[in-house]
Amino acid sequence: MGQSEMERILAGMQHDSSLFETGDEDADIQDPKMARGFQAKLEGAGPESFEKDSDADSADVRSGATKPDWVKTANEKWIELTIEVIVSEMSFENEGTKCPFCFEVFLTPFGVWSHLEDQYEQGKKEMERQQEYITSMAALNSNMFMLGGGIAVAVEPNTRPYIHFKLINQETKLIQKQFRKRKFGDPGRTIS
Repeated sequence: MGQSEMERILAGMQHDSSLFETGDEDADIQDPKMARGFQAKLEGAGPESFEKDSDADSADVRSGATKPDWVKTANEKWIELTIEVIVSEMSFENEGTKCPFCFEVFLTPFGVWSHLEDQYEQGKKEMERQQEYITSMAALNSNMFMLGGGIAVAVEPNTRPYIHFKLINQETKLIQKQFRKRKFGDPGRTIS
């Protein structure tokens, strides 16, 4: 703010009452809320061990990691398996392979895998936003003062990520059906 280093040091000192000598006239005008406000914290490693406090409440003691381990849901596992199947069915022998849902060309399986996961997540978010929009527009269209038939709203987004989301979900359903057929045998057979 246009101050020299010395002016900044002096400005910091006038807010720290621990720097004033007893009986100093500047100490009398010191704002108690600002006292020791510019004190630096000590740096360095903490103690290697702590004594256990026998009076401590067990709810106050932290154990284990600070974040729980992330566990994939069943749906996330199915989506991952579906993407794996889609990528495994593609051929990378030529100068590139086109995404089965759009016109992007990829040279490696990892590129396609990343593309499909990214597009799926974006499409999922777009669908969630579309659902929120539909809900808010339904409330607006149900207003008795809305003239005409109301505002028309698309049911689904019409974007490339959403198309990936929708088609990967369709593939997932097919893979789940195939898995059930293999696991339980013929669809005509009854399970007792």
